[in-house]
Amino acid sequence: MRAVPPVSGGRPYLPDCCHPMRQAGRVTQGELRELIVDTAQEFADGRASIQDMWAAVHEDLYTLCDDGPLAGDFLAIFVDLERWEPACGDAREEAVEVARRTAARLAAA
Repeated sequence: MRAVPPVSGGRPYLPDCCHPMRQAGRVTQGELRELIVDTAQEFADGRASIQDMWAAVHEDLYTLCDDGPLAGDFLAIFVDLERWEPACGDAREEAVEVARRTAARLAAA
């Protein structure tokens, strides 16, 4: 049997059918959207870090995208976070500020 490669945090990648949150039905798309909007408000206000924002958006992308691909400010914050992740130095700080502005827009919507 082939080993499953680890991903972020040392957890293995699980296909959709094996994802524990999907199997147990512990989270709904609405709950995820609420978590993201709440975290976006905290991030925009400086009460949450960009790592908190990243964790909220990436909590369960399978469920978040059940109805189709991300769109609007949800897509924008995802893209901002993906740009922030590999950035270095001044570009990383700028990426945080861009994500913070997007988070403020998402929280206000």
